[in-house]
Amino acid sequence: MVSIIIPTYNEAASIGELLRYLRTATVGAPAPEVLVLDGGSTDATVPRSPRKGRAAQLNHGAAQARGEVLY
Repeated sequence: MVSIIIPTYNEAASIGELLRYLRTATVGAPAPEVLVLDGGSTDATVPRSPRKGRAAQLNHGAAQARGEVLY
């Protein structure tokens, strides 16, 4: 399994498009695990997320991922 870690910050306007693209780009392949991690966005990316930096997001995602390959 491949895990895709996506760190975000104020991406409400574009995160849906990215997730739709990933869904169509992986048709016919084993479904990847997709982890969307927010760094304390002030928009509607996710409801109430603690403010953390990109490195903290990636480290958290790597710890949660179940894939053999992290991207």
